[in-house]
Amino acid sequence: MSEKIAKALFLISLILLVYGYGFFSHRHHLFPADFVYFLQNGLKEALSLADDDLPFQYWETDKTRKIINNNPDKMAPGLTLISRVGNDDKLIAEVINADGKVIHHWSLDWFDIWPDASHLPEYLNPKEPPGSHIHGMVLMKDGSLVFNYDGLGLVRVDANSEVIWRLPYRTHHSLYQSGDGHLWVPGMITHEKPIKDLPFYKPNFDEFTILEVDPDNGSILQEISLHTLFQKNELQGLLYLSSLDLHPESQGDTLHLNDIELFPEDMEPGFFKPGDIMLSMRNINTVLVFDKNSWKKKFISIGPFVRQHDPDFVDGNTISIYDNNDSAPAESGVQSRILLLDAPSGEISVAYTGNEKEPFFSFLLGKHEWQKNGNILIADSRNGRVIEVTPDGEIIWEYNNIVRDGVVGFVETAQRLPAHFSPDFFRQLERHEKSASSPETASSN
Repeated sequence: MSEKIAKALFLISLILLVYGYGFFSHRHHLFPADFVYFLQNGLKEALSLADDDLPFQYWETDKTRKIINNNPDKMAPGLTLISRVGNDDKLIAEVINADGKVIHHWSLDWFDIWPDASHLPEYLNPKEPPGSHIHGMVLMKDGSLVFNYDGLGLVRVDANSEVIWRLPYRTHHSLYQSGDGHLWVPGMITHEKPIKDLPFYKPNFDEFTILEVDPDNGSILQEISLHTLFQKNELQGLLYLSSLDLHPESQGDTLHLNDIELFPEDMEPGFFKPGDIMLSMRNINTVLVFDKNSWKKKFISIGPFVRQHDPDFVDGNTISIYDNNDSAPAESGVQSRILLLDAPSGEISVAYTGNEKEPFFSFLLGKHEWQKNGNILIADSRNGRVIEVTPDGEIIWEYNNIVRDGVVGFVETAQRLPAHFSPDFFRQLERHEKSASSPETASSN
């Protein structure tokens, strides 16, 4: 063998060895994977600053007014609870009135509330603000707040933003409170090794779970794997829709469970009834309803929406769906939609969509909520705003999360609160919190 051939083979072997170790270290998060991850993020941030690009949680806007209140008489009553990204990457939840006045405020900085998240691998542990974002939120009757740090964990804080409990599990997306007070939330397990029940799933991949959580202490009461649930209901084909290979090999975030909701006990039943549980899987454009008692499939809809969020039961026969409709670039004029799906017939109608004059397009995130007067409260998350629209499509109220001139931050959630949560409720709550934390009170105990 000539010297040149020997050197060439040595060089090829060295390249293959370095590439192989690089792949192995990335897969198992060994050195220098975290260091490379750090360098990549630093480079991206530097390039972003150099190009004057905004961080992901912010977006350019031409809005100049925080509140646009076109017809207050047509608004559904009540205060509004909003989760948002504020200026300087602050994670905030606020209760506001129709004029935008802040009635109550929670500061939800990750580094204050969860500085020692040992349940997370190092590469997922936030390194700088905002760290995550607030996705899914329930205001409890006592004024405490339960919410997700998306993909990182579930937390309950009191009215003063002090931690009551933390659930060290990778919860994410929606949060729903059932009639018995229990909390329902999606969970996630990232598998770094193959598992025998999914032979064509290649690590790393995410297994999604349904969690039922005790609101008093944050303990998990029940956990259901979507992989197992689909296989038992002969829906295993849905597990492989992302495959592009000859064999149905799949990897990564194949399903993207983003909502869990139970049929309300006070709603008149029809095709759907109490005991039904609805799931939304964004990455396979699917909404599924199961009987929660037997975990048997009851209803499925695939494809009339694109990367949807937040399906809600409207009545015993109807589901509404936040159709992000991410089917073309924003500049094409594509619009997101609120759809109505009649379950018995499968017919689809559009309850609200945007247009050239009043655009509405959020290619990610998004929630909506039907009001008793027929209005819809919509979180246009990517554009950092909340709108309330009438049944005939008139925008009567608009909130814009303007953090500085020409820039808005994410608005993940908007909820119109029941009459119980009045301005007087929050005034009394704040007086109670201040009294409980005063030195005089503490010493007397």
